[in-house]
Amino acid sequence: MGGLQVLCAAINQNDFSLAEDMNIQTDAIIANQNGKNQTEEKSFGTFGVKMICTDTRGVGINRNLALMHSDADICLLADDDISYLDGYEDIVKKAFCENPRADMLIFNLYGDEENYIIRKKFRVRHYNYMRFGAVRIAFKSRAVKTRGIFFNTCFGGGCMYQSGEDTLFLRDCLNRGLKIFAVPVYIATLKNERPSTWFKGYDKNFLYDKGALFAAISKKFATLLCLRFLAVKKQILKNAEMSFFKAFSIMKDGMRGYNANV
Repeated sequence: MGGLQVLCAAINQNDFSLAEDMNIQTDAIIANQNGKNQTEEKSFGTFGVKMICTDTRGVGINRNLALMHSDADICLLADDDISYLDGYEDIVKKAFCENPRADMLIFNLYGDEENYIIRKKFRVRHYNYMRFGAVRIAFKSRAVKTRGIFFNTCFGGGCMYQSGEDTLFLRDCLNRGLKIFAVPVYIATLKNERPSTWFKGYDKNFLYDKGALFAAISKKFATLLCLRFLAVKKQILKNAEMSFFKAFSIMKDGMRGYNANV
């Protein structure tokens, strides 16, 4: 098994202290949207960190930039609000060795929502992939790059639609034939020390963007995906004083808005 590289999407970083905050112990690329256009590198003894600073905006562009500059056999996606466990490189490599068929593995994070804990290994398919965020994903670089898979630049923080780039990335990986497995192995802690840059509750903007995401996932089944989402989130919507029919109407507006732009 070859080398592993962390690909971190970050904003407004001015030095390499993030590498220490994240407990990075392997080679890493930090794609940093801080309004500058420059590249710096720093050695940490046994590994090096490259920071690629740009004046671009949007997490999809940021992740693609890191992906294009990666040169390791295994890539581990990251955000700037996680801290890796000691020895995460060996943990990830061992998981791939134990799952030789896997092109991609999805791991657990401490501090993540209870409903998203992987309790036993399973194959990720089209009916169960939408629950996982990018920072849980590790993949064999060759499997992704040779198929020309990148992140959608219309979805995610700082983009037209404020979330969903990770969901569309997984959808594209499945559509291109990658074998994906979820494993009950922890690799990092989600720190939750700052408010989300995009999630402000189940409000109009969130529901509109979710409708747009479902239209991007499948024009044919977008309405069913909206209805399923609303059924699952029924109590949360009630607590947010949002009626089912009002929420569905907003999501349909998002579907129409997305379809009008493609």
